[in-house]
Amino acid sequence: MEKLYSIKIALVLACAGTGMFTCSFPAAAEEPVLHPADMNADWKVVLSEAVAYLSGWQQGSNPMNYAIRAAYIWQGGERYNYDAAEDPPLCWELQGPTPEITAFTINNDAVYTSNPTVTLNNEATNDPTEYIASGSSAFNGASWLPYDPAPVFSLSGSAITQRIYFKVRNGQGESSVKSDTIYLEPAMIPVSAGVFIMGGTGGGDDEQHGFPSEVPTHSVSLSSYLLGKYEVTTRQYCDVLNWAKAQGYLYRDNEGSPWAGEDDIYAGGAGYRYPIVDFSSTQCYLQYIRGLFVPTTRTGLPDETEYSMAEHPMVEVSWYGAVAFCNWLSQMLGQAPCYYLGADEWPLTVAPPSPGGYRLPTEAEWERAAAWDTSIPKHWIYGFMGDTNTGSDRCNDRNDGSFIDNPLGLTAYPLTSPVGWFDGVNISPNGNIPTVNSPSPVGAYDMSGNVNEWCQDWYTPYTAAPQTNPLGDSTGTQRSVRSGTWQSNYWGCRTAYRMFAGPSGMAGYQGFRLSRSSG
Repeated sequence: MEKLYSIKIALVLACAGTGMFTCSFPAAAEEPVLHPADMNADWKVVLSEAVAYLSGWQQGSNPMNYAIRAAYIWQGGERYNYDAAEDPPLCWELQGPTPEITAFTINNDAVYTSNPTVTLNNEATNDPTEYIASGSSAFNGASWLPYDPAPVFSLSGSAITQRIYFKVRNGQGESSVKSDTIYLEPAMIPVSAGVFIMGGTGGGDDEQHGFPSEVPTHSVSLSSYLLGKYEVTTRQYCDVLNWAKAQGYLYRDNEGSPWAGEDDIYAGGAGYRYPIVDFSSTQCYLQYIRGLFVPTTRTGLPDETEYSMAEHPMVEVSWYGAVAFCNWLSQMLGQAPCYYLGADEWPLTVAPPSPGGYRLPTEAEWERAAAWDTSIPKHWIYGFMGDTNTGSDRCNDRNDGSFIDNPLGLTAYPLTSPVGWFDGVNISPNGNIPTVNSPSPVGAYDMSGNVNEWCQDWYTPYTAAPQTNPLGDSTGTQRSVRSGTWQSNYWGCRTAYRMFAGPSGMAGYQGFRLSRSSG
């Protein structure tokens, strides 16, 4: 029977568009109208629908020229549009082909970028008129824009692994979705070569609250380098951990048992494995879901808002965890790793000023970026170009010891703020306090308060002798720590204030930022 109808369809198709059928029907309506053969209202006439409508014509219930049009649409590819300017049945026109994306890359298939503004290189068939791009597979918040074979797109957030979704459309419909991934380098700030005076200023809060470890002041000459604009975020650490797990680099103990989704995390070569993340701590911002590390959430203000910890500093990370991140990020971005993880204490093998991948800042590099203002010149007492630290608008600390700033009003420790929170734009919901833009002299944020930051050096007492690119002692038991934390009294956030901790130490107030020799 279907074969018989196919023959009949062929016969009526031969007549379609010839004008030999001249039945008169009502004029086309303004609103789109489905062809009556389109039983499931999907703007398609498939073979079964065309056959059914032809059967109705044979039985005298369907108009012949409507039947011919149904057969014509099916034969022409099934899809059709409605043109209100034409009378039925010519108002139902064949739909042209939808566009398809034949090529899609970010920055011509580059591995990584340091610039969050990227180019979406694409090629598509069938004359697309618009495109849409988003970091969300659901295209949340994205809008259709006039088609461009190389539009620019702004990457958002601190994530290192950035996946962009892309599709195009024309009047006939949308293409399938394509995506590509690029690594976004953490924001780094250039610090020029020069000489600065390291140590306590001897005045103000340095005089009142300083310690013997902060003197004698001494001259330090540094080569140029790059410093992380922000503390490394939880999102960034998740991205690198996910990469490292895929390489088989993560263990659950120092014996080399593979990490399986719980317990603290270890890394390193055989015989030299150390703890890197206190994953079992309730203060850890990491969770492991469906085979991936992702940031946790915390409750805060207002009205028990659920905040993602993605843009908060990574905490519960040891010195070894900071070093492992530096090496793995270097590998991800095709840079030379600066540490050897197969020897005792993971030695620095590419030391400043030699160019290489990512590493921790030396204690001198940290203090120069936090305190030294070349335009005056001046050694600021606090890391936001200030000599006093009062109020809750410039850094996240414990003030005089009576209360913690806790800008988001988090209900459980750690009480961190998002990196770069004190930018003069954000308003802290805990007290509705407008922030003051608070970068260091080189433009780095949170160099006073929020979390302590690991430095490269073994902790070493100062001497008065001038130094060039100092690294501290070659051995030791304690690594240098700087910055002060969300639970430090105001004076503990001074740029000259020195702290130290064992390299395996992990806490909800301990994080780090990156450095890199600029060569």
